[in-house]
Amino acid sequence: MTFKAPRVWFITGSSTGFGRLMTQCVLRNGDKVAATLRNPAMLADLAEEFGTDQLLVLKLDVTNHQRILDTFAEAGKHFGRIDVVFNNAGYALLADVEGATDEAARAVFEVNFWGAVNVSKEAVRWFREENKPSGGRLLQNSSVLGFTPDAGIPFYVASKFALEGLSESFASSLDPAWNIKISLIEPGWFRTDVLSSNMDRSQVHPAYVHLPAATYHKHLEGNPLVRGDTEKAVEVIYAVADLPDPPIRFPLGRDCNESFRKQIANLTTIMDQYGSWSDELDVE
Repeated sequence: MTFKAPRVWFITGSSTGFGRLMTQCVLRNGDKVAATLRNPAMLADLAEEFGTDQLLVLKLDVTNHQRILDTFAEAGKHFGRIDVVFNNAGYALLADVEGATDEAARAVFEVNFWGAVNVSKEAVRWFREENKPSGGRLLQNSSVLGFTPDAGIPFYVASKFALEGLSESFASSLDPAWNIKISLIEPGWFRTDVLSSNMDRSQVHPAYVHLPAATYHKHLEGNPLVRGDTEKAVEVIYAVADLPDPPIRFPLGRDCNESFRKQIANLTTIMDQYGSWSDELDVE
């Protein structure tokens, strides 16, 4: 599909990190944004710089399903259509499987999975039924950890694995006539505040203090310097949204591409070694 300029974006989790920088990138490029976040005051500077013709700031907690529906309706009424949804809201839980409480683990899924699912459903419905002509782009902000897991952060990893599986299945279910494309953006490690404001932490379970999970905790608590430039990354995401036929998965960052290649090589080795074990398992 071809978008009419300027495009209208709907961005969740726009207060910090990828969400805020994506909002700024879209505005700089002349598009319009419905920027959603739990605390609208955090975008007061952008609201002052850009008029309401270009930027609409809306309060949204993605764990509130009804508020998701209401916010899409407000954005659509204000701008007339929604072309691109950047499904970005989320946070991390630094805790091993045995060290995390059920409450903390479920909270990650409420935001990273169920919140993202409900945004996705309304995005697709809006693209199909409200946009004239129909169509749109749904960009799911996932993670390198949604395909190549690390120790020490398993519930965040699991929430991203779940989102990736849901998104691939959802994408394969869509009627091509709707002109809707879903893409998983899979960033590696980029310089954001995820290690401070958007990460919960728990003590390492005593059984794991000598294992990689504990090392991972110490590494992240040291706020390591990572090589990914987030301002450059959002420009790439902006370009992906403009592709006529974007890939379902878009690895973002050299470290992500390196990790994916290693994971694919490991899987290939396993299949080469054990694939023949399945040769005689078909029912005659």
